[in-house]
Amino acid sequence: MIQIYSANNTNYEKNGDALLPSSASVHAILNGAWEAELTHPLDKEGRWKAIVEEAVVKMPSFNDDQLFRIKAVEKQDYGVTATMEQIFYESLNVCLLED
Repeated sequence: MIQIYSANNTNYEKNGDALLPSSASVHAILNGAWEAELTHPLDKEGRWKAIVEEAVVKMPSFNDDQLFRIKAVEKQDYGVTATMEQIFYESLNVCLLED
Protein backbone atom coordinates (compact mmCIF):
# COMPACT_ATOMS: atom_id res chain seq x y z
CA MET A 1 0.00 0.00 0.00
CA ILE A 2 1.35 3.41 -0.97
CA GLN A 3 0.33 6.32 1.27
CA ILE A 4 1.02 10.02 0.77
CA TYR A 5 1.33 12.63 3.51
CA SER A 6 1.18 16.39 2.99
CA ALA A 7 4.44 18.25 3.62
CA ASN A 8 3.26 19.56 7.01
CA ASN A 9 1.95 16.18 8.25
CA THR A 10 4.63 14.47 10.37
CA ASN A 11 2.56 11.71 11.98
CA TYR A 12 3.71 8.76 9.86
CA GLU A 13 2.33 6.16 12.30
CA LYS A 14 -1.24 6.92 11.17
CA ASN A 15 -2.68 6.44 7.70
CA GLY A 16 -1.60 8.98 5.12
CA ASP A 17 -3.68 11.84 3.75
CA ALA A 18 -4.44 9.70 0.68
CA LEU A 19 -3.91 6.15 -0.58
CA LEU A 20 -2.38 5.81 -4.01
CA PRO A 21 -3.17 2.70 -6.07
CA SER A 22 -0.18 3.39 -8.29
CA SER A 23 3.09 1.81 -9.26
CA ALA A 24 6.42 2.68 -7.70
CA SER A 25 9.96 1.39 -7.89
CA VAL A 26 12.90 1.74 -5.52
CA HIS A 27 16.50 2.01 -6.68
CA ALA A 28 19.24 1.74 -4.06
CA ILE A 29 23.00 1.75 -4.61
CA LEU A 30 25.27 0.43 -1.88
CA ASN A 31 26.96 3.44 -0.22
CA GLY A 32 25.16 5.69 -2.67
CA ALA A 33 21.78 7.03 -3.68
CA TRP A 34 18.49 5.55 -2.50
CA GLU A 35 15.77 6.86 -4.77
CA ALA A 36 12.27 5.93 -5.85
CA GLU A 37 9.94 6.79 -8.69
CA LEU A 38 6.17 6.87 -8.50
CA THR A 39 3.76 6.89 -11.45
CA HIS A 40 0.07 7.64 -10.91
CA PRO A 41 -2.70 8.15 -13.49
CA LEU A 42 -4.91 11.24 -13.61
CA ASP A 43 -7.82 9.67 -11.72
CA LYS A 44 -11.39 10.95 -11.34
CA GLU A 45 -11.05 11.06 -7.55
CA GLY A 46 -8.25 13.63 -7.86
CA ARG A 47 -5.71 11.70 -5.79
CA TRP A 48 -3.02 12.73 -8.28
CA LYS A 49 -3.34 16.30 -6.96
CA ALA A 50 -1.78 15.19 -3.65
CA ILE A 51 1.47 14.31 -5.47
CA VAL A 52 3.37 17.57 -5.00
CA GLU A 53 6.96 18.48 -4.20
CA GLU A 54 7.95 18.09 -0.52
CA ALA A 55 5.11 15.67 0.23
CA VAL A 56 6.11 12.39 1.91
CA VAL A 57 5.31 8.96 0.50
CA LYS A 58 5.27 5.80 2.63
CA MET A 59 5.70 2.73 0.47
CA PRO A 60 7.07 -0.80 0.56
CA SER A 61 10.78 -1.15 -0.11
CA PHE A 62 13.16 -4.08 -0.05
CA ASN A 63 13.44 -3.74 3.76
CA ASP A 64 9.85 -2.98 4.91
CA ASP A 65 7.94 0.29 4.55
CA GLN A 66 10.10 3.37 3.99
CA LEU A 67 9.49 7.13 3.82
CA PHE A 68 10.47 9.09 0.72
CA ARG A 69 10.30 12.85 0.13
CA ILE A 70 9.08 13.96 -3.31
CA LYS A 71 11.78 16.07 -4.96
CA ALA A 72 10.37 16.55 -8.47
CA VAL A 73 6.95 16.11 -10.08
CA GLU A 74 6.26 15.88 -13.79
CA LYS A 75 2.70 15.93 -15.12
CA GLN A 76 1.95 14.34 -18.50
CA ASP A 77 -1.28 13.84 -20.42
CA TYR A 78 -1.79 10.40 -18.90
CA GLY A 79 -0.55 10.86 -15.33
CA VAL A 80 1.97 12.17 -12.85
CA THR A 81 5.51 10.95 -12.27
CA ALA A 82 7.32 11.81 -9.04
CA THR A 83 11.00 11.39 -8.26
CA MET A 84 11.72 10.82 -4.57
CA GLU A 85 14.66 10.29 -2.24
CA GLN A 86 14.83 8.47 1.08
CA ILE A 87 13.82 10.82 3.90
CA PHE A 88 16.91 10.16 6.01
CA TYR A 89 18.96 12.09 3.42
CA GLU A 90 17.49 15.25 4.97
CA SER A 91 19.86 14.78 7.92
CA LEU A 92 22.90 14.37 5.67
CA ASN A 93 24.47 17.71 6.63
CA VAL A 94 23.49 17.61 10.31
CA CYS A 95 26.48 17.13 12.56
CA LEU A 96 25.82 16.20 16.20
CA LEU A 97 28.78 16.12 18.59
CA GLU A 98 28.30 14.99 22.17
CA ASP A 99 30.95 15.32 24.87
